Amino acid sequence: HTHKPAKPYCDPNTCVDLCKMEHRVLYSHPGFRDIPVKCRDGMTCRHLNDRDHLKKYAHVGAVPTACPLDKDCPDAHLLSHRLAFTHASLRNNPIRCRDGLDCPLLFNRQHMWKYAHQPGNDPDPTPTAPSNPFSHTTSPKHKPP
Repeated sequence: HTHKPAKPYCDPNTCVDLCKMEHRVLYSHPGFRDIPVKCRDGMTCRHLNDRDHLKKYAHVGAVPTACPLDKDCPDAHLLSHRLAFTHASLRNNPIRCRDGLDCPLLFNRQHMWKYAHQPGNDPDPTPTAPSNPFSHTTSPKHKPP
């Protein structure tokens, strides 16, 4: 009968990587699951510092960058942009709108809080994000509803 060696100890009170799945599977944090459940929101989760949430969940992925244009962003309606950048007034990890760029609510801020839009009939719900955080496509300027 063989035993797995114990994981190295990491103090959950001072750990800065407690929310990260890669770290949690390598180190033991008393009071937290050794093999946590993968949070569906990944590193865009709004509970990355919530200790009760972290007792069960851990997160994978990159931390999105805050959009430098935030509420004035002309690309906030685009799914690819929203997966790469956060906007203070919009939900992280938006749901893909079934109407795409033909959506009659394309620039409606209430609709955009929950949904984002993918050009064309591209079936990929998680397109590649822009590589340069300061590059924005030239979307037409719009007036808020």
